[in-house]
Amino acid sequence: MKNNDGKNIWIICKYAMPEKYFFGTRHFNFSYEWIKKGHQVTVFTSNWNHLTNKLPKFEGKSMTEVLRGVRTVWLQGYRNKTSNSFARIIGWFHFEMSVLREYRKHIHIDGLKADGVKTDNRPDVVIASSLSLFSIISGYLISRKYGARFIVEIRDIWPLTVTEIGGFSGVNPMVLFMSWLEKFGYRKADAVVGTMPNLIEHVQQVEPRFKKVVCIPQGMRDEMLNEHEKLTDSKLKELLQRPGFKIGYAGTINAANPIHTLFQAAEMLGPDAGIEYYILGQGNERESYIRKYGHLKQIHFIDPVEKKYVRDFLSHMDVCFDSFTGGTGQFGLSRNKWVDYMAASKPIICSFSGYPTILDEAGCGTFVPYDDTQALADELVRYRDMSADEIAQRGKNARQYVENELTFSILATRFEELFN
Repeated sequence: MKNNDGKNIWIICKYAMPEKYFFGTRHFNFSYEWIKKGHQVTVFTSNWNHLTNKLPKFEGKSMTEVLRGVRTVWLQGYRNKTSNSFARIIGWFHFEMSVLREYRKHIHIDGLKADGVKTDNRPDVVIASSLSLFSIISGYLISRKYGARFIVEIRDIWPLTVTEIGGFSGVNPMVLFMSWLEKFGYRKADAVVGTMPNLIEHVQQVEPRFKKVVCIPQGMRDEMLNEHEKLTDSKLKELLQRPGFKIGYAGTINAANPIHTLFQAAEMLGPDAGIEYYILGQGNERESYIRKYGHLKQIHFIDPVEKKYVRDFLSHMDVCFDSFTGGTGQFGLSRNKWVDYMAASKPIICSFSGYPTILDEAGCGTFVPYDDTQALADELVRYRDMSADEIAQRGKNARQYVENELTFSILATRFEELFN
């Protein structure tokens, strides 16, 4: 039961996940902090996600459980087998129809007040969170019905992403529908929250009259700042002890995270440069990279490890690498992997030609032009030749920035200001 000053907050996101089943998304991390402040949180999510098969299975249309105080409504998901198909769009529609069918069951929650009246769970704030823009539909309708604040959260800019990276035509009927829906969401929202620092430029291109855009970047749970479980794989530990200056990448290896320039730079510099490259992760581009660059002895492809071991992997690196392309980059980036790298006190080199942010602000890394192999090779050599003290200072800057700006206790307070 919320206190007198608390809000009933409803979050609608098909891809929200608690750490009990896979990894905890920001929706739950915000929720834990809001509950500490006396708010009440209900999350509507799907029990189907192409990233994992560990989500709960149940009979019927929905299942509710309370996770660390968060009332979690699991909706029976449409089971599309791939992430890049028309079936995924069907899954988005199916989820929104499920929300609109089931949400009325959660206006009153179990438990009685002293006077015998059921606890009121009508939302005061409704947050519709992408990736699926379709949550704007259910979020707006529910917020309007109950007079709640309506907040749209943008973590990936659709349909711009699907036209830039997916290659879809701007006149594709589904793209046109999503374009209309995006504009509708910006027009009807009380506030738009974006993980990108320059999202306001995009929002005002789509809906020039809208002004209330707030950047709340990706973050880290406070209790995870010092989480560091040692790797148990003896062969991997031995591999990480190889001599040389170590460049690390940890994350998905796919078209949205193109790291070919790193391999090209490694090939250009050769094995005598004294640089070792460690690529931790999985994705649909991994095998093609292995076929093309697996013969290079200085490049090491490592199978994914549990999240709790990633910090130990990063601790063996001297510098971490990231790369990003696509038109959405012009509005800036906030990457979960950057937060992981920075929390591990590691400098970052990023191949990126968009709107620079965070790394510059933190003084913990550099951007090189995207797809410029020579520029990246030169930067790798520059870092290799830095003093240990300079490398350590950049890593210290990274860590301090996370502690001062990117913990969820800090970010949740910023988000909470939008509730009134």
